[in-house]
Amino acid sequence: MSALKSVFKESFLPQQQSPQVHFSRTLLICFSLLIAWSAVFMKPGWLELFAEHIVIAVMMVVGSFVAGSTPLGGGAVAFPVMTKLLSTPPESSMHFSLMIQSIGMTSASILILLSRHQLPWRGIALYLVGSFSGFYLVTQYLYATLSSAEVKVMFSLNIAIFLLVYLFGYYADKFNERQIQVCRRKMITLVTFGCLGGGMSAFIGSGADLFAFALFTIYFRLNIVQATQASVIIMATTSIFGLITFFFQGTQPAEVIFEYWYVAAPVVIFGAPIGAWVCCKVSKKVIHHMIIALSSLELASTLLLLPLGERSALIFCFQLLVMFALFSWNKKQMRTSG
Repeated sequence: MSALKSVFKESFLPQQQSPQVHFSRTLLICFSLLIAWSAVFMKPGWLELFAEHIVIAVMMVVGSFVAGSTPLGGGAVAFPVMTKLLSTPPESSMHFSLMIQSIGMTSASILILLSRHQLPWRGIALYLVGSFSGFYLVTQYLYATLSSAEVKVMFSLNIAIFLLVYLFGYYADKFNERQIQVCRRKMITLVTFGCLGGGMSAFIGSGADLFAFALFTIYFRLNIVQATQASVIIMATTSIFGLITFFFQGTQPAEVIFEYWYVAAPVVIFGAPIGAWVCCKVSKKVIHHMIIALSSLELASTLLLLPLGERSALIFCFQLLVMFALFSWNKKQMRTSG
């Protein structure tokens, strides 16, 4: 009995002064979630379905690892692969991204929570208020205003803006804050950016995490690792909220999307937490190169395969303007503190 208690304490109750994520705890969490998922969803014929949709499973091996180890989210892999290679409609790809992130990024979030890292919880909560609002407003009033091609281009432009922000944060190396001091102006900023990120997620299945990462690093100068972990939790929560919203609105994903999710869910249960564990173990340069490679591949494929329409250019200019405001604020803050 004492040995069992020892294992439990070591796996789920790490000491406050030692927040490092242990691989044994990662596997224990993964197997626990897999058993729970299997008990609820596993049915005869899963292996045949897995063989039929093996491409989706392989895609999410990469996607779930990216979701747990970077601010990009699993949708950053799933959405472009499904829309460009598998010719899946953007709306269905968005549904799949939310469904799979609700499993993979939630399991990664559980690992982050159990590791007892110090995170800006007030900032996360305020951002989520805006994210939920933005997601709901877009699904109710704005989603039908963009064409399929424009949604695809919007996703790539979102990745381009993220890459710009990420490279600035990586090479500036000025982000070392551990908490967010919230005042009235910062509350409004958090909710506003949350609304933008949530609205983007309603279009493309991700975006709340990218906007959060940009805001936390550039505006609040939060440590990049903490900003990444906060963005994982935000995207997991936004994905769950999005699925609940679609349920009450009566929006039903296509049957094949449920099959994709059914095949990919066991994969992401392992992939995302292991990605979170690797993020804490490998050098920052490895993650850095992986983010640049994935982002560049996505942007190159868009430039080669999709036209950039007038409205897409306007969306890009708006996103660029928002990020320029963040950069300007960061420069002003560094002058003030210096």
